[in-house]
Amino acid sequence: KFVELHRVMLDVNAQMKPKEGEITSQPWEWPLNYQGQWFCMNTKKRVYMLGNPIIFWGNLACLAFFPVLYAWDAFKEHRKHVESAKWKMARGKTVSACSWLFLGWFLHYAPFWTMGRVAYFHHYFPAFLFSSMLSAVIITYTARVFSASLPELLGPVFYHTVIGGVLAGAVLSFYIFSPLTYGMEGEPASYSTSPMHHLLWLQSWQF
Repeated sequence: KFVELHRVMLDVNAQMKPKEGEITSQPWEWPLNYQGQWFCMNTKKRVYMLGNPIIFWGNLACLAFFPVLYAWDAFKEHRKHVESAKWKMARGKTVSACSWLFLGWFLHYAPFWTMGRVAYFHHYFPAFLFSSMLSAVIITYTARVFSASLPELLGPVFYHTVIGGVLAGAVLSFYIFSPLTYGMEGEPASYSTSPMHHLLWLQSWQF
């Protein structure tokens, strides 16, 4: 019964098709934050589901950087690079944590490339959580490495400035795009007279 129920579930899932006029998306669009999804389109308030651009594009950069970090760690291990036990342990923990998080992101994202069913932007959100945690680990480690190469008085200042700047950028981006979440009024952003026109960073965004 267990196998039969899952087979039926997969069959039904594969047959799901978009409704008339419904906006769908492709898996390649999700990490790029290429296109959002309408959540509500009534006459008074419009709500558009779109990822925080700073976080989404930052995550994309960290996902691209992870293979470089992994290769650098493997190179150092292969060449028996001499370094302090403290930094060797920190690098090892970082690479191990990032490897598991990258695997979690991949396992939650890659299957959608093989599915024939209709796909929506929100399907990426579980994978997005893993990419966000991966970014946090990489940014923290990178800031510590650079701060360690600076004079003793400047190191902590640099580290806290980087972390504070990243957090401030994420909060500021949320504040700027908050009307999409709490409800937009007036003309669509594609009109130059719209109060939302300055937020139309990509032409593929349809709010």
